[in-house]
Amino acid sequence: MFFYWISWLAISYFTFFKPKSSRIRAAIIVLLLLNIILINHYMSLGNLDVSLPFFYCLILILFILLKKRLRVTQLFILCGLILSFVGTRYLLITSPIWLFFNEYAITSILLIMMVSFYTKQLNEKLVLFSAAFFIGELFYSMNVRLLDWFLILGSPIFFICFYISLVWLLVYDKLAANR
Repeated sequence: MFFYWISWLAISYFTFFKPKSSRIRAAIIVLLLLNIILINHYMSLGNLDVSLPFFYCLILILFILLKKRLRVTQLFILCGLILSFVGTRYLLITSPIWLFFNEYAITSILLIMMVSFYTKQLNEKLVLFSAAFFIGELFYSMNVRLLDWFLILGSPIFFICFYISLVWLLVYDKLAANR
């Protein structure tokens, strides 16, 4: 239920508080509406169960990465971010801290700090963070599937933490720019 509240709040924000002429604004609103509609629809890819919003968001992020010409250093940064996401999720399997704090929140705080240290441009931060979050979740689920654990890619809690993490990243960037 919280997923729907967060999604509708984001739609309201982009509808009423962003410039009307922005093409990105319309694309974000359509993606959020599709996420709301399709969040409980799953498909099987091999031995993985994937929600439709996760699948098309991953395809969109990969398309953005291919369209954006990344330098070699940015690709190494992306690989490091993905490995730190997966490593942190593995660390949280054995650590009981997730009993008190959401595991996605811990990994997103780590990724936000790492992305903020690597680059100063907001667009680059958003692309690297989103790519690390989605690709890292894909790699993590592929690895834990080898252990016969069941994990649905793109669950509502994943998207809740992703949305909140994007807001944290934007707020952190704004605060760092005003310093």
